[in-house]
Amino acid sequence: MNIMKIIVSLAFLFFVTFSSNAQKIFEKNGKFGIQDSLGKTIVRAKYEQIDDFEFEFFGVKTVNAVARFKEKNKWGVLNTKGDEVLDPIYDNIEKISDFSNSNLLDVQLNAKWGVYNYNGKEVVKPKYDKPIGVSF
Repeated sequence: MNIMKIIVSLAFLFFVTFSSNAQKIFEKNGKFGIQDSLGKTIVRAKYEQIDDFEFEFFGVKTVNAVARFKEKNKWGVLNTKGDEVLDPIYDNIEKISDFSNSNLLDVQLNAKWGVYNYNGKEVVKPKYDKPIGVSF
């Protein structure tokens, strides 16, 4: 097998692997949900807003294992399975910089900032006036 066939095969395998796991936000009747790459609904359209925590570094986009959602004007967090890992009680939620690979989120509750991980566990209790991590 020549080198070009190997490169093309690896590129195809990479594309199939990552595109099959791709998720997209969709809108229906003014509400938002999440579908997989084949259009199968993972999260039905029931939220006011859903934002991917996406990061671009030198033109390469990475999508994290969580997305924030808005319900009744408060923010929560969904994992890739569509489970709510943080209930929608927060004033704001920001992803902490991808440079650290930390899987941490700055959360604001009652005007105070703290840190939670992607599993919804409290790392730092919300008690600070400013976000703790570097957010984008």
